[in-house]
Amino acid sequence: MLQSIFGLIVSLLLAYGAAFLGAIVSPGMASPEWYQQLRKPEWNPPMWLFGPVWTGLYTLMAISAWIVWHENGLTAAKTPLILYIIQLGINTA
Repeated sequence: MLQSIFGLIVSLLLAYGAAFLGAIVSPGMASPEWYQQLRKPEWNPPMWLFGPVWTGLYTLMAISAWIVWHENGLTAAKTPLILYIIQLGINTA
């Protein structure tokens, strides 16, 4: 049980770390005025909604990766988890 909880924590930290790194290098974070000046459609969601939605998405990605590991074991889940880590790297970039 302790190993399972530790795996979930590591998965969450990995996902949140990728989100954090991506956010600090994002042009919108460096200059919020840049984003405000873009021409956006009328149906564009408000700025305050982006943080909770992205947090929810990264949380669900981390939980999904943890479930894949927990249900299949590290050896059987090696390929999907490597693909997940590659995807996190691309999201961060």
